[in-house]
Amino acid sequence: MDPTAPLAPKISYGGPYSECTANSCVAAGGAGVTGTFSFAPGDGDSPVVGYRFRFRTDSTWTYVTGSSVTITFAPPYRTFEDLQVAARDTLGRYGPDTITSFMVA
Repeated sequence: MDPTAPLAPKISYGGPYSECTANSCVAAGGAGVTGTFSFAPGDGDSPVVGYRFRFRTDSTWTYVTGSSVTITFAPPYRTFEDLQVAARDTLGRYGPDTITSFMVA
C-alpha cells in the first residue's frame, strides 16, 4: 500500500491557448473558442486513476477518470483564466494542485 497521495499532475495545452510564463502571456482563442488541455501523472507517479479540475470561471469541480486524459473548454469571457488540477489515486486521495494560467483574446 502506498502511504502517499499522488504528486502534482502535469498539464499540457493542445491549443489555441498557451500557458502564461513569467515573461510572456499571449492572448489567443476567444470567448466561446474551445481549447484542449491534457492531464498526466507527475514524473514517476503511479497509480493515478483520475483528476478533479476547475477553471477560474467555474463554481464547482469537474471529475474525470483515467491515468492520462484530455478535456475541452470554451472560456465564456475574454479574460485571464486559471486551470487548477489535482490527481486522484486508487484510494481516493487527491494530491497537490497544479495551477496554470492563460489569456483569452
